[in-house]
Amino acid sequence: MGELARVLSRAVLRVLRDEPWLRTAVRRTRTWTVRLVVVGLAFLLVSGTLIRHRADVLVGSPSPNGSPDIVFNELLLNAPVAATGTDLEQGTDVPAGTVVLTFDDGPDPVFTEQILDILDRHEVQATFFMIGQQVAELPEIAADVARRGHEIGNHTQYHFEMGRLSPRQVRLQLDLARLAIIDATGVETTLYRAPYSGRIDTMNDAELASAATALDLGYTVVNTDIAPADFDPDQTVEALLEASLPAAGAGAMITLHDGGGNRERTIELLDPLIEQLRSAGYRFATVGDVVAETTGSAPVRPAGDWDRLHATVLGIVLWFSERIEGLTVIAAVTYLSLYALRMATLVGLGVIDHRRRRRAPEPHPFGGRVSVLVPAYNEAVGIADALRSIESSDYPDLEILVIDDGSTDDTAAVVRGLRLPRTTLLTKVNGGKSSALNHGLRRATGEVVVMVDGDTLLEPETVSRVVAPFWNPVVGAVSGNPKIGNRKRFLPRLQASEYLLASSLERRLLAPAGMVTTVPGAIGAWRTSAVREAGYVSSATLAEDTDLTIAIGRGGWKIEYVPEARAWTEAPSTWGSFVTQRKRWTFGTLQAIWKHRGALFDRGEGARIGRYAMPYMLVSGYLLALLAPIVDVVLLANLSLGRWRLAVASWLVVAAIGAVGGVIAARLDGDSMRDALRVPLQQIIYRPVMQFVAIVSLRRAVMGEPQAWGRQHRVGGLKLREVTAT
Repeated sequence: MGELARVLSRAVLRVLRDEPWLRTAVRRTRTWTVRLVVVGLAFLLVSGTLIRHRADVLVGSPSPNGSPDIVFNELLLNAPVAATGTDLEQGTDVPAGTVVLTFDDGPDPVFTEQILDILDRHEVQATFFMIGQQVAELPEIAADVARRGHEIGNHTQYHFEMGRLSPRQVRLQLDLARLAIIDATGVETTLYRAPYSGRIDTMNDAELASAATALDLGYTVVNTDIAPADFDPDQTVEALLEASLPAAGAGAMITLHDGGGNRERTIELLDPLIEQLRSAGYRFATVGDVVAETTGSAPVRPAGDWDRLHATVLGIVLWFSERIEGLTVIAAVTYLSLYALRMATLVGLGVIDHRRRRRAPEPHPFGGRVSVLVPAYNEAVGIADALRSIESSDYPDLEILVIDDGSTDDTAAVVRGLRLPRTTLLTKVNGGKSSALNHGLRRATGEVVVMVDGDTLLEPETVSRVVAPFWNPVVGAVSGNPKIGNRKRFLPRLQASEYLLASSLERRLLAPAGMVTTVPGAIGAWRTSAVREAGYVSSATLAEDTDLTIAIGRGGWKIEYVPEARAWTEAPSTWGSFVTQRKRWTFGTLQAIWKHRGALFDRGEGARIGRYAMPYMLVSGYLLALLAPIVDVVLLANLSLGRWRLAVASWLVVAAIGAVGGVIAARLDGDSMRDALRVPLQQIIYRPVMQFVAIVSLRRAVMGEPQAWGRQHRVGGLKLREVTAT
């Protein structure tokens, strides 16, 4: 029966797996799961950041909520204020013969436990005023304080000077710390001591105002009588002991510290202090004991279920936001470092490569037959100018094959009407670009094939230049230098700046290192035998040029770059067509990397592709795209927090690095400086779109969602004389 059940279940799963509706349902479930997780994490980050922002960074000028007279009246009318000084009308003093030991600024991972052990040894109970942030970081120590029977008081969330905060911020500081204490210990406390506080008669107007706010919230404001400088490492134990002793028989609230720094002096002081006080006849009490004797109610009590739930949720939110913010800063620094390192490397090695090329001897001419393949699908708008430019090439032994891939417009008629002597039209049913190229490869007679897009204009010398390196029998492919021809609109101008960096600098770096991974479809030359050896042009990815380049590189062939082999192409002029094109490129590149993941383990001549080139592709094309939005968030956060100098300086650094790279690239390529000076604009407009495209492509790749080829709308009208003059 068991075996039969297994067979039946496998059969059912096999049938269901073949059902389109089930595959769609599974894909949508995964997509929505990812979306919910992302939204949930974003909610935790944003809500936690907003809470911490309100409590943490909005510290401005003092905002007292009343005049000193009103504040004193509130202190007189509200719950007792322990140890407020000698004027008993302002609160409740510690009774004569009684000492209250209090410890501020904890919990601490080292000193709090040592203090607890000393107190246990002397059987003394104390009150610990804890910082909420520290409690959230060290909940087990806070819980141990409560478990040993000691009291816990509220010392605010972030230990600010409360006189500098508005009433709203005071409330938030107290609420956050209160909930952190509840979450860690299960105890709710109404005892409150302000950071940096002393006797009430030493408080200024703003500090009194913040105390009045705490009283309004039902807190018992606890100050101090004696505060020896146990935080001062220069103080001797003898001096601290003398400063800690109250007047003979007088009650006292003594403030020491268990956190906030090195508290070795406190540890050394505590034993002799307790012993001397006990020998003088003092009894030890907690703040709660003093308050209970006056009011009859306990200021520290078990928290209710709702408060526990509230505290737990808030603790999770704050914990998550604090750590994510820390990771955000790390990610921003990593991005800036990688970006600067990448640009510095590109510029440095690009200059070295330029000088090497200038000193290199005249290359050997290549005299073999060359076939130019022009795959065309609905290219009627611009193919006539493209073919005329190729036909005017100065390379003598040249055949031009136009492969009409089932166009639905007049592409074939336009080609026939040109009657160009070296041009042959091949027609086939629509099968995609790779299918068209393979059709042409099977008909090509050239030892080298040059693949050119149907909208691309070539200069007369381009073919001769791009095929020149093939005199070397180890060269399998050569990348030309694609340029943007339609620069009259804003978006193509930005793309021209991108091409300037990618072509002139990046390929100058990658080619000598044997790491070129994309010979562009707009202008690239290939040894015909190498392409056939690689299995022709694959349709397995949307980036057939990258796929073929990696395959040839893995085969041990050398891939060169000739910056003088320029080709002028039509870039998308609308954001919609631009995004469509880049989605295909980025998704197709991921497909190619995944397809050739075995290159990581290659040996021999082609090992550099897997070891160095593909990791570089992932870092420069995708990791930086993932990190860059985090940088933008950090910059916007700094602006919103008033740290505009830091935000502007960070943006200027990134823009300056890009501008320097653009200027050098323009000089090396002989391009217009206007393209270089537009590079900083990419930081504001262009780069976020590219990041969005990369992230969407990564998501689709991870989720297994398909990516359509898309169709770019051609405008046409490129003229070689005009584009070369820009």
